Amino acid sequence: MLPALLCASGTSAAATIYCLKKSSRHVVLTKCPKAPAGPRGVTGSAGAAGLAAPAGLNGGAGANGATGPTGPSSAVTGPTGTSGAAGITGAAGATGSPGTAGATGTIGATGAAGAAGATGPTGSTGPFGTPKVVRGPVNTIPVTGELGVGDTVSSSATCTGAEVLTGGGGIVEPLGNANGALEASYPSGNEWKAVGIVTSSRSPEGALKVTAYAICAE
Repeated sequence: MLPALLCASGTSAAATIYCLKKSSRHVVLTKCPKAPAGPRGVTGSAGAAGLAAPAGLNGGAGANGATGPTGPSSAVTGPTGTSGAAGITGAAGATGSPGTAGATGTIGATGAAGAAGATGPTGSTGPFGTPKVVRGPVNTIPVTGELGVGDTVSSSATCTGAEVLTGGGGIVEPLGNANGALEASYPSGNEWKAVGIVTSSRSPEGALKVTAYAICAE
């Protein structure tokens, strides 16, 4: 079987050579074996200098160097720095324990008397005591004819101790030719007073008696 040679030009400067082999059933295209290298040619002259390459990118910052030794102290004091901002107010502290009781103070001056209070309501009437009648002395005035008209005679009945005067009265009693009447009957303190008066008289002589009565409650 005779091989067939097929030359085809490639995209590179050198052509690629393929060989066509035919078998009994099909045709196979394979790359032909390379020919042996020829003798080395003469060295060509040096080419022209190439264009300068653009400047490279700046490198990253290097690591900080070690801290240098502390310098000598200066005799000159530097200016005072500005005041710092006020700090945050701290939380309120716990309540302290009670202190000891102080000494008793001196008694203050007595204040002025307050105004009198309003009069309270009248209380209910208490129970009445047991009443009793006290009779005063029987006093008599003599009457001589008409000359005795207008003359008066009185008598007083008095409540004693814890007794309270609650009322009273008087009795006038004419004697002989005299006539009389009860001129006045009234309380005075804790006694009742009765006054009798001669209203008329004729000869011969007469008289006028008066007796006071007091009603006392125990």
